[in-house]
Amino acid sequence: MQVLRDIGYSTDAMGQTVSIMAAGGILRSPVIAILEFNCLGQAAINFPVVAMNVPFNPVFNGILGMDFMTRYRSVIDLQKAEITLA
Repeated sequence: MQVLRDIGYSTDAMGQTVSIMAAGGILRSPVIAILEFNCLGQAAINFPVVAMNVPFNPVFNGILGMDFMTRYRSVIDLQKAEITLA
């Protein structure tokens, strides 16, 4: 959530929320529409993201959801450890 705060979004105003099943139980997290979200060469305008804290990991800094993956017809190649857009 700190990344969103750092770029000027409020995570305190609990408008729309989503429930997420995690190892520690059910988490309620705010959904925030990001003005522009760029990923894998695609720019999504007013794209909703779920604001939540994830443990620090130098390999990744977020989780890409199925809503983005299906919108841009993503293909995951597990052997190559690669995501491409169809």
